[in-house]
Amino acid sequence: MNDLTMYELSDEYRRAVHNLAMSDVPDDAIADTLEGMQGAIEDKARAIAAVMKNLDHTAKGKREAGACMVVSAQAIESRREALRQSLRINMERCGLTRIPGDEFDISIKKNRGRVIIDDLDKVPAYFLNPQPSTPDKQSIYFSLINGVAIPGAHIEESTRVEVR
Repeated sequence: MNDLTMYELSDEYRRAVHNLAMSDVPDDAIADTLEGMQGAIEDKARAIAAVMKNLDHTAKGKREAGACMVVSAQAIESRREALRQSLRINMERCGLTRIPGDEFDISIKKNRGRVIIDDLDKVPAYFLNPQPSTPDKQSIYFSLINGVAIPGAHIEESTRVEVR
């Protein structure tokens, strides 16, 4: 198996094309040489693509496992909050504000008041946070490809490797 990197293989190939073009080597020999080198490049590309596929599957599995862990954590937190509310309600029903213990103390504390907005239109503007505007890139894209010039925006073309 070839231990050269893809970069080294492509560099060798480009050098060979240049050197062979400048030599007196017959065309069929040049073609055979380049074909052999191209085979090594294709083999390396297939190996890289296989690693990419493996990494895709690994990332997908970790993402799915992470999503399951998030759902599980949310269920646990929801259960904890239900227990907290039940404990608070029942302590208040019994008139208990503090339960001392060896491991921890349990107590009812008054929360800081929270603001309720009854009518947003009546709140003075100096109490409102301005929201930064964000461009609608999809609309801009379709306008640009349909020939509409949009100041401050352009389409940048790029390439990607696709492994199926």
